Amino acid sequence: MDFYETLNRLLVKHINETKQNPTNLELIQENLLQPLLELWKNSKEMSQEIGFDEIVTNAIDAHKMLFPIKENNKNVAADLKYYLDDFKKNLERLREKYKPLHSFIGNLS
Repeated sequence: MDFYETLNRLLVKHINETKQNPTNLELIQENLLQPLLELWKNSKEMSQEIGFDEIVTNAIDAHKMLFPIKENNKNVAADLKYYLDDFKKNLERLREKYKPLHSFIGNLS
């Protein structure tokens, strides 16, 4: 299996398993650092090309980047809910305003 595919799977698994508690050091050690060390040890070409501290630093940086993205997604979701609620209110007002016209057109046929 390709080193980078395995690395990607480890990161995705770690992110999914630590969503509720992303700063839990025990989970970080168990789900990310230990598997990364094993992966690095087992990949001779990678252990010669990349230092383990570089892998850990990059993994931590990638993990940190997810926090602002998640927060932005929460804000966008809240905004969309607000706009949807506002749209529904306006649609209901329009329906009420145009009931007489709708009835008039219905009576023409």
